[in-house]
Amino acid sequence: MAKSSEKSPEKKTHDFVFTSDADLNAQIAAHQARHEAEHGQRLAMDARRPLGPGKARITFRVVDKRR
Repeated sequence: MAKSSEKSPEKKTHDFVFTSDADLNAQIAAHQARHEAEHGQRLAMDARRPLGPGKARITFRVVDKRR
């Protein structure tokens, strides 16, 4: 098996408390925008793990910012 010279993308997680899917989507978009403004990095949603009713842990991949 050939080794890839590319390193795997950095990942970040964040826990959210929400009342509906629309609320969660709005919180995710706000989190992504805030992270991009503060760090100059874009976050792409990688995984969603439920933590119970109204709670979820979202894993994001850090991706290069488009120019």
